[in-house]
Parts: sequence; C-alpha cells; structure tokens
Amino acid sequence: EGIHAGVMAGTILIALQSFAGVDLRSDQVKINPSMPKHWRSMSFRFEFKGAEYHLYVNGEEISIHFDAEDKERLEVEIEGEKVILENGRLHKMKR
Repeated sequence: EGIHAGVMAGTILIALQSFAGVDLRSDQVKINPSMPKHWRSMSFRFEFKGAEYHLYVNGEEISIHFDAEDKERLEVEIEGEKVILENGRLHKMKR
C-alpha cells in the first residue's frame, strides 16, 4: 500500500505553517512560530520568489538568512515586526 506523497507533503506543510509559523500567502515571508513546548528547535530551507531562505527556530531565538543572485535586501515580518535582511547575512532575533 505504501505512503501517499500528498499525505507526506501535508505533514511537512503542517510543521512549516503551524509550528514554524511560515506564511507565504502574501508578497513577503511572514514568520510567527508556535512550536510545541517539548520541541527543542526546527531548522530548514525553503525557496520563495527566487530567494533561498535558511530558517532556525528555537524557544529563545529565530535566525534567518537568504541567498539570491539578484537581490541585496529583502523585507520579512518576524513575529509582527518588519525586518530587513541582507543577502547572505545572518539575522538573529530574540523571542
């Protein structure tokens, strides 16, 4: 019978949207994590509008950076605050 690819994609989507709080429904990335208390951290990469983002979330901090050939800066929203990211530069934010 095996595992259905759609079910696996849905499982990953729940972790990204619900727990890491990644919202890609607008023109910019929005991040508002709500991880279960027994989880220590999450770390993953995703691509959005030609930029590859690297995101790390734990109970105390959110770290994010992006890489893109044609963009020097991007604006994201982290826990309701507008943040300007610079290409290749790590941004850390206390929670």
